[in-house]
Amino acid sequence: MEKKKSNPMMRIVGIRHKKGIRPKIKDTQPLYYYICPFASVREGDYVLIEYQRKTERYRKSFFGVGRVDFIAEGSISEMIDTYRPTAYVLYRFPESLDFEGRCEDIKKARGNLMKRYEKIESNEARMRKLLRRQTIERNRRRKQKAGSK
Repeated sequence: MEKKKSNPMMRIVGIRHKKGIRPKIKDTQPLYYYICPFASVREGDYVLIEYQRKTERYRKSFFGVGRVDFIAEGSISEMIDTYRPTAYVLYRFPESLDFEGRCEDIKKARGNLMKRYEKIESNEARMRKLLRRQTIERNRRRKQKAGSK
């Protein structure tokens, strides 16, 4: 009996990175290719990814969030030769989590927090200005008293 070699399949996803709370993902951003061990991932899903960046001396690993914009499946050798992935998708965010909506909520909350900080800082600045004026006035009175004696 001759054994058939099974041709293992690999799934590669093309991801555009979310670069922070404020900027939206644009179609002009480059695609980065990751190995995806999850069959349930579809285009448009947000995923947690692991990636590496080379610094001056060594590579550092980071986590990031990205949107899946491309999916390819094929044999392992074909996928590696074509896309050259170096990192993995770690987690698929559930569809019930509106990631972009959550980012908008965070932007609003951050704006409210900054307004509060600005109010506190302006009050502190007013108090410093008042104390500075009082000190100047006190020193001026002392000089006047010293000059009149």
